[in-house]
Amino acid sequence: MRGHVRLDESAASPGMQERHYAPRTVAYRVEAGEMKWPVAGLSEAVVLLTHDPGIALPAPHETMVLPAGCRGDTRGALYDSLRAADERKAAAIFVLMPARRDGLWAAIADRLTRATQPWRGGAGGIL
Repeated sequence: MRGHVRLDESAASPGMQERHYAPRTVAYRVEAGEMKWPVAGLSEAVVLLTHDPGIALPAPHETMVLPAGCRGDTRGALYDSLRAADERKAAAIFVLMPARRDGLWAAIADRLTRATQPWRGGAGGIL
């Protein structure tokens, strides 16, 4: 990645690391087309972070809506949301990636990419 350093290299700031603010809870990023995963088959509660208030998971899962736009301190609000999700002590966090990847949305997508891992149809044994 251009402008980023590996975890074993020193960086001018933590935000330059390949992984940055990764929650303690395993966190997966999903694209909108991947949101049809079988929630009913989840054996433990998960948290979904989404920018779309029209998407919600049924109980016992929790849905948290990310900051609405690219105004103000979006980065701080984004990290606050990740921390709040981490504090829920869920089995996993799923983050719905933004569809837009231009302007500030590119920065948001970059930060989410570095804080999560790709979801590949399974959630580390919780399905």
